[in-house]
Amino acid sequence: MSQVPSFIGPSNVNQSSVFDGEDTLNWYLETSEQSATKNRAALYPTPGQTTWLTNTEIGGRALLSINGLFHGVIGGALKEFSASAVATLRGAVAQDSNPATISYNGPTGNQLFITSGGNGYVLNLTSHVLTEVLTGGTTMGGMIDGYFIAFNATTSSIRISNLNDGLTWDPTQFQQRNNAPDPWVAMLVNAPDIWLVGEQSTDVWRDSGAFPFPLEPRPGASFKYGTPAPFSVWAAGDTVGWLSQSATGAGLVVQARGYNPAPVSTKALETAIAGYARTSRITNCEALTYQAEGHTFAVFNFPGPKKTHVYDLTTGQWHRRGRWNPVTNDDEMWTPRVHAYAFGKHFVADRTTGNINILDVTTPTEADGAVIRRERIAPGMCREQQMRRYPSFQLYLDAGLGTATGQGSDPQVMLRTSDDGGKTYSNERLASAGKMGEYGRRVYWTRLGASMDRVYKVSVTDPSQAWRLIDGWTP
Repeated sequence: MSQVPSFIGPSNVNQSSVFDGEDTLNWYLETSEQSATKNRAALYPTPGQTTWLTNTEIGGRALLSINGLFHGVIGGALKEFSASAVATLRGAVAQDSNPATISYNGPTGNQLFITSGGNGYVLNLTSHVLTEVLTGGTTMGGMIDGYFIAFNATTSSIRISNLNDGLTWDPTQFQQRNNAPDPWVAMLVNAPDIWLVGEQSTDVWRDSGAFPFPLEPRPGASFKYGTPAPFSVWAAGDTVGWLSQSATGAGLVVQARGYNPAPVSTKALETAIAGYARTSRITNCEALTYQAEGHTFAVFNFPGPKKTHVYDLTTGQWHRRGRWNPVTNDDEMWTPRVHAYAFGKHFVADRTTGNINILDVTTPTEADGAVIRRERIAPGMCREQQMRRYPSFQLYLDAGLGTATGQGSDPQVMLRTSDDGGKTYSNERLASAGKMGEYGRRVYWTRLGASMDRVYKVSVTDPSQAWRLIDGWTP
């Protein structure tokens, strides 16, 4: 037996599946930090969800956990959530189809600044009084050094509140873009920087303490990467990124460490994004980030084509996520829209329900109990288009981890094969991954025929902890 070349790998669906159609759905790549492991990498399952709290309002639009407090915008409601899963309404906000933003000005000001539906609001965290402070023209918000910042995409401008006082906004304290012809369309504060992303270029600003307006451009920090999708801009630790656009085209994903943005998208992903732009649109792409299990993920949701692509900042690899639609027999966009880490848990909210869900890799199903379908399509095996026999295929995984009862007590792996480079596939053939305690279970299939261009597709749906794939072998 020998390894199936690159059976464990990322998503990399090229223009031609014959060239490379490998795909990874609802698994992410775990690379080895040691040289003596059984393989250089494994595929680990992406997290499932359980419902923590249900709201009557529909649509998660923002979550923020800071200073021991957890708030969120669900539909048109600003709510505070307790560790015991009790939601308290703190006020109503304007609602549109975009995400909202929530920022905090620290214990001195003790206020939240919420932007939603084009308006700006301030919540006093002592009195719990919500006040509308900006009416119209407020696209996004942030905070730096005690100043709340309101971004207006219509006028390509930023304005600031008084220091530590979001209730007071001097109308003279604003700046418009004047160094480039394309307007700013998005703002993200990742202290000590304010990233102002335009249609075709980006500027980085800072708090320099200048008078009368304390914010100004950081010298030399302007780049020829803008964005077509304002809510695709994300931050994780000391790095930021976005779905980019320039004067020459759109569809790259860029990441900036320090002040040096560079593409991190693969050619395969860029081909997929170009297809979305042709058949749907990419301007409403949204991003969220979270860190778990030693990995930091940037999740890009494309509502038009209903697809999700995920960049693992830890490994530099891409995979896909999605909720399986049994009617269309295809995956659709992953449901989490916004995220916050609170009370030691990862919380997410989606577009179509009022639920706050807990995200966890030990949960094998969706929040409503629906199965999570995971698929790995390996690269094709072709030797100068010579016919080759495949008497068997063996999958090496973490066997013997079936559930005690019910579905998953005898978890099944589904194998399909293609003999035309991944254009068509055979019927599914099943093999057990081992009931509870059957740790030595071999997962294999025989009599797989002959092919000049063999592709293996492995799929699983049963709720089980067995779905950690280590290798694939064939004679």
